[in-house]
Amino acid sequence: MKPAAPSPALACAALVVGMLLLAPIPAHAWGSLGHRTIAGEYGDSLPWPLDGLRSEDAWVVEHVLDPDTRKSTIPSERFRHYIDIDAYPEYHAGTLSHDRAGLEAVYGAGQVEQWGLAPWAIGETTDSLTAAMSTGRWDRARLWISDLCHYVGDLHQPLHCTLNYDGQLTGNNGIHYRYETRMLDLNAGALLLDSGLVSYLPDPVDAAFAIAGASQQRVSDVISADTQARNAAGGSTTSGTYYAGLWTRTSLLTLARLGEASVATASFVYTAWADAGFPAVPNATLEVEGAASTRLSLAAGPTPAHDRLELRFALPAAATPVFTLVDARGRRVAKFEPGPQPAGGGHLTWAFGGAGAPAPGVYFLHVSAGETTARTRVVVAR
Repeated sequence: MKPAAPSPALACAALVVGMLLLAPIPAHAWGSLGHRTIAGEYGDSLPWPLDGLRSEDAWVVEHVLDPDTRKSTIPSERFRHYIDIDAYPEYHAGTLSHDRAGLEAVYGAGQVEQWGLAPWAIGETTDSLTAAMSTGRWDRARLWISDLCHYVGDLHQPLHCTLNYDGQLTGNNGIHYRYETRMLDLNAGALLLDSGLVSYLPDPVDAAFAIAGASQQRVSDVISADTQARNAAGGSTTSGTYYAGLWTRTSLLTLARLGEASVATASFVYTAWADAGFPAVPNATLEVEGAASTRLSLAAGPTPAHDRLELRFALPAAATPVFTLVDARGRRVAKFEPGPQPAGGGHLTWAFGGAGAPAPGVYFLHVSAGETTARTRVVVAR
């Protein structure tokens, strides 16, 4: 019997495997300087109940490159640092599944691995951090935080989210190292990142795929900047003129991606803490207003929210919590009373779409239970 013709998807996979065999897989994103910058500054975006984690900043910075070191002893580790998201036809059609098992059923486990596993690595690491926090294993928590700094940083590097990761498909060979390592080293003094608002991420894998998509959209900018800088430098890719041109053309993009990686890492850490039930973090600032023995906690997302908020909260005792959305002037704009709730961690969905929905902006969300109150910031968008 004549074998069936391969599907277009499998034919595409075979072609890509051939290209992967012809080109080296990059070592790591952002070079050591970029990774250490993200690790050193992610904590600036942590909300005050988590500020106790800042005592581990030096350890996290020291160990943020551990995932790269593991590549030498764990061969499968190298696939956890990138995703060639544009290899999937479904990505271009806007229908890409985030379910790894489903993709493996279509393309095969080996091909999905070759195209990269970064979003799932981030999801697994967030789950491990949640488990460590929920059991009070803060020595393990710092390990998972350093891994998150690395993997989330990787996913914010545009060339870690494309088949054309080293410019090999467009005649820009070697751009990966030039962009993420040498250029950053030459501009170390300019790597100042802004802090931001963390978000609760209902699905870390979905959030990681959103990051990968945003990075992939900037690949052409990096490639174009390399071509222009090289032409302006008379064909050189090693001269000061070339690197000055590359930085001039990519500095805003690069600083934005590094800064967003820092804030996103804080969001994954915040999400793990919320999912762990808001455990007390050693050396943290008191997290509630009221008696010191009370632990009322609140997290909300996604941020920005559009027509709903997923509320994660912890009650020290059974109570009837009241959630209130307050604007920057202290005016109440919305209120949610879900009724009596048991002690411990809870999860509710607050749908506020329709005519009475709050206008786009930054708000404070308060939860009151008895005489204690906790709050967090949320952003509402259309």
